[in-house]
Amino acid sequence: MPRFRPQDLKRFSQDILQSLGASVQEASLVARLLLDADLTGHDSHGIIQIPGYLEAFGTGLIVPGAHTTHERETPATALLDGHWGFGHKLAYEAMQLAIDKARMCGVSAIGARHCYHVGHLGVYVREAAAAGMVGFMVVNDGGGGQRVVPYGGVAGRLSTNPLAVGLPTGNAVPFVLDMSTSVVAEGQVRLKWMRGESLPLGWMIDAFGRPTIDPEDFFRETGSLLPLGGEAGHKGYGLAIAVEALAGILGRAGYSKVPIPPYNNGIFIMVVEISRFLALDDFTAEVRELIGYLKSCPRAPGTSEILYPGEQAERTRQRRLQEGIEVDSETWRRLQAVAQERDIPVPSSV
Repeated sequence: MPRFRPQDLKRFSQDILQSLGASVQEASLVARLLLDADLTGHDSHGIIQIPGYLEAFGTGLIVPGAHTTHERETPATALLDGHWGFGHKLAYEAMQLAIDKARMCGVSAIGARHCYHVGHLGVYVREAAAAGMVGFMVVNDGGGGQRVVPYGGVAGRLSTNPLAVGLPTGNAVPFVLDMSTSVVAEGQVRLKWMRGESLPLGWMIDAFGRPTIDPEDFFRETGSLLPLGGEAGHKGYGLAIAVEALAGILGRAGYSKVPIPPYNNGIFIMVVEISRFLALDDFTAEVRELIGYLKSCPRAPGTSEILYPGEQAERTRQRRLQEGIEVDSETWRRLQAVAQERDIPVPSSV
């Protein structure tokens, strides 16, 4: 697979987004957030998504330059409408608003709807952690991405419904939990498919409820993802329902039902200003003490180190900043074709 300098991929992504009519500021923001996914190892939510964004743009699901409006608002809450602008832009604006309101009120809650894909959630809750706050974020597909079975079912009824939590730790690596409530995110299946790889057992079942390792089953819609938890999948299923209710019903984006609603990412964010409860330095000191205790646990055979959520992603970031980012050959072929069609310079691999 070709490898590229991060700054070159960011510039290339920005040029493609600007060719759709996005402003320099908007395209730069979305490209930066996409690049963050690739830097931190969330390859399924990075520039691999751009060809899909181009298709969404062609059908009106992404409207560059759309302005976010506030449908309802109080000092601590707001309901936003993205008017089908870039999902990354709406999610970023929603998190910044949540941080501002939490700074004023101590806690805040923001719902947002009418946007396409928002990318990986960790990048947003990390903004809250950087501000010395707790960030919580959930996203659904507005009821339109029914590709995950309910526990005990054999047909999709929910989307992958991710959630994320960010906490400051007082050092350079915040706690960032970013996870789907399905066994795996949809983008991971796409990544396996584009690389010509089989799926691990336990990710999907076919329409008869039998395990399948063929990613084609997902794209032929003859297979569905399983809820997180394996034999304890009722736990992932329960979390998915909670996300569906928060992002889809409270956040007004829509929820799973028939007829299947149009796809749109629904967002629900909560932010807490830690200093309303205790001094920030005391909080981060105790979080570090907790992490240290967890890391001191005797390790299972084959485990060299116990990590906390966000630690591996930061190590991956530092390595890829030095070594570059690999892009799978099929994604790169598609991006090169887009660049040629739009007369956009293509960066050289390293």
